[in-house]
Amino acid sequence: MKPGATAYAAVNLDPSGATGPVADEINVLADPAHMPNAEGASLPLAKPGSVVKPKAGLYRATAAESLNTL
Repeated sequence: MKPGATAYAAVNLDPSGATGPVADEINVLADPAHMPNAEGASLPLAKPGSVVKPKAGLYRATAAESLNTL
């Protein structure tokens, strides 16, 4: 990816489908050593859901590409 490009990372908060603590937002914190131009963000979830062993996809140019890395 080129500096300044938008990167997407898919997140699955509960890949097992189990019941766990409930979250209503996620916080995204970028590593400034690897992404010096990135900013952190707090993102509300469309609906609260369980969080059990969450997984994040790799950063990619599109959300679909990141989803394929989960």
